Amino acid sequence: MEDRERMEKSLLDLIEIIHFIEKVPTKIHSKKNEAEIYGTVKEEFRKSKRYDASILLLTDDRTKLSIAETSLTPRKLKAGEKASGLRLKGRKIDLNKSSIYSQVIMEGKNVQANANDIIGEWVPRPLVQLISKIIGYENKPAILTPLKKYGKIIGILAISSTSLAEHFIPSVKNLAEHISNALELADEQIVRKQAEEELREKNMQLQTLIQAIPEIVYFKDAQGRNLVVNRAFEKLVNLNQAEILGKTDEQLLPPDLAEYCRKSDQEVMRSGKLLRIEEQTTGEGGKKLFFDTMKAPIYDDQGNVVGIVGVSRDITEHKKAEEALEEREQNLRSIIDTSPDAIVWTDVTGKITLVNKKVSEITGFSEKDFIGKNFMDIEALTQESKEKILENFIKRIEGIDTLPYEVEVVAKNGEVIPAELSASPIREGGKIVGTQSIFRDLRERKKMEEKLKEYSEHLEELVQKRTEELLESEKRYSILVEEARDGVAIIQDVKFVFTNNRLAEIVGYSRDELIGMPFLKLADEKYRQLLKKRYERRLRGEEIPATYEAAAIAKDGERVPIELSATCIDYQGRSADLVIVRDIRERKRMEEERLKLERLAAIGEVATMVGHDLRNPLQSIENAAYYLNNELLHLPIPTKTMEMLQVISDSVNYADKIIRDLNDFSSTKKPTFQKTNINTIVKEIMSLVEVPENVKLVTKLGHLPELKVDKEMIKRVFLNLAVNAMQAMENGGTLKVSTKKTKEFVEVSFKDTGVGIPKENTKKLFTPFFTTKSIGMGMGLAICKRFVESHGGSIKVDSEEGKGSTFTAKLLI
Repeated sequence: MEDRERMEKSLLDLIEIIHFIEKVPTKIHSKKNEAEIYGTVKEEFRKSKRYDASILLLTDDRTKLSIAETSLTPRKLKAGEKASGLRLKGRKIDLNKSSIYSQVIMEGKNVQANANDIIGEWVPRPLVQLISKIIGYENKPAILTPLKKYGKIIGILAISSTSLAEHFIPSVKNLAEHISNALELADEQIVRKQAEEELREKNMQLQTLIQAIPEIVYFKDAQGRNLVVNRAFEKLVNLNQAEILGKTDEQLLPPDLAEYCRKSDQEVMRSGKLLRIEEQTTGEGGKKLFFDTMKAPIYDDQGNVVGIVGVSRDITEHKKAEEALEEREQNLRSIIDTSPDAIVWTDVTGKITLVNKKVSEITGFSEKDFIGKNFMDIEALTQESKEKILENFIKRIEGIDTLPYEVEVVAKNGEVIPAELSASPIREGGKIVGTQSIFRDLRERKKMEEKLKEYSEHLEELVQKRTEELLESEKRYSILVEEARDGVAIIQDVKFVFTNNRLAEIVGYSRDELIGMPFLKLADEKYRQLLKKRYERRLRGEEIPATYEAAAIAKDGERVPIELSATCIDYQGRSADLVIVRDIRERKRMEEERLKLERLAAIGEVATMVGHDLRNPLQSIENAAYYLNNELLHLPIPTKTMEMLQVISDSVNYADKIIRDLNDFSSTKKPTFQKTNINTIVKEIMSLVEVPENVKLVTKLGHLPELKVDKEMIKRVFLNLAVNAMQAMENGGTLKVSTKKTKEFVEVSFKDTGVGIPKENTKKLFTPFFTTKSIGMGMGLAICKRFVESHGGSIKVDSEEGKGSTFTAKLLI
């Protein structure tokens, strides 16, 4: 009877523990990670107060086991540790010395064992009975089953059992499987959460990137509705995202551009290929806008085209720069073609790249007879001249200056034409890329020299023969010399003994003042020694260049560039120098104009490249700084960091101002005139200028008529002059802005009491790139001058160092 009651009690205990274990899985499947799962198992068994469970996990090298969690109470563990002197929970079990645990791990078996035997592989044998008794495991049966994750054994689940332990094994295995499933599910949740977080982060990065791109970016569905757009698109249509998304181009863009976009969208959808096109529309005020656009199809999982993505870059400024460059080239060509001398350009190999119309007029050959050919291969030069040109060409390419010299040009009809060749290098970016040669036809001058020489040789004979003939000859000589376009002089004993009127006109002296004057008195100091040596060598009969350049100092002090041709003659029975003096101020002016045009073309090219290549990264830097500034605004970031972000933003704005100044100066845009009152513009500008506390502003505006001006250009001029005046008064002062009407002009003056401008700098103020400030490129006043002159006006400065400056802009009424 007692045995039966004992059996029934054991059976009831078994049923109870099975029911208990079956409830544990419902508690663990919602847990997020391994620690929560193990902790839940521990707490559920600890709550039962009848059953114990321990989870043992393999070390990384899979040679040992350690207790990860146990339902034993901390009190029992501490009592066992105190009695044994061991740290029980952190103690490791060596599988190489284990028989029970190794069966579970190595062989994957479910093992039923006595608790004493199990503890015996955990602590030294002499302590087994003591620890078992303290923690309440003495002679209790236990079940050990493998704990797996993704099919791999990671540890052991150990549960104390009733006397009918063998019937309890399936429930323990089932719990172990539930734990494994919960572990795998938690891992999947972690992986899924990480994937979702990564996807969210990538979407944010993509959105940030799209918004940071300065080009226009948009995504459309198959019906042409805008799904994603960036800030550049918002700026184009002057709407925000909420007003754009879901709408088609017909609802957002000008009709012509919308129709063009619709057709190109359909082409991409139909072909499924990348498409690059140039789009054009008309903006506000009739301004033409150009876009370089690339469109690509968007596919779904089945490979069907479900929309498009497009990127459009505004290339309006680039187009303008191209047109401006073409216009400058045409202007330069016009100047070259109107030159009275033949002009030839070659590259560094000697291949002819340009000839002007005068070349064909002189030689009779057409332009195609020269272009693309090496100058050594053309028919229009004698062989001797080719060798002379080659020798000097090599020097010029090496950067060595050469003086003008004579060559012989062969016309198509066989005529040999004497010419004077002046050559100079052509540079790009400081590098010599070719030469420019100017050929001056010397036929007329040679004829005059021959006649003068002939007259000189026979002068004494004519005097002896017939006085009347002498007078007649002198008359003819006088007419020939006096009507000459160049100055003519005879020098004897280093003094002028004869000059014509033209020479007197060139140097500003009367003929009487010149006669008897040492010729070196007229020479620029830079050329005195050269002229003196060549004069002496010529009289000695030595060979020197027939033609060369120098400079004379006129009576009024003006430095006059001249070209000299000299030869020895007999005059009144003694050796003398016959000198032909050509005023080359006009030629120098034309050369300076050509250099100025080349410089403007270079500025335009630089502005185009900077606008194209620098603005995009500058915009990205500014957007990045703006993004960082907003992100860090609510964080405890050091003040220095925020200051550095502001430095980045300020530097970007300054670089952008430089680009705009270059574009404004190189732009050929004509003013857009409209009637306005200048006083209104002055008031508007002065309301925008930040006046320092130590500066007093005085305005005196007269009664003015309305003028036709380009408002934006004139605003730019007044703003620049006002800001410059403020900057000149760092220690305070008074700025007086006044307007008045004169007979033909409206005058606007900005008078400050600042530091003033040194006299040597006043002539350079309006020169591009001249500045005395520590910052800035020196383009502001050059742009002001250009804008005012484009209105038919002028701008001047009166300044006294230490007292202040007055800038006055005069606008034509």
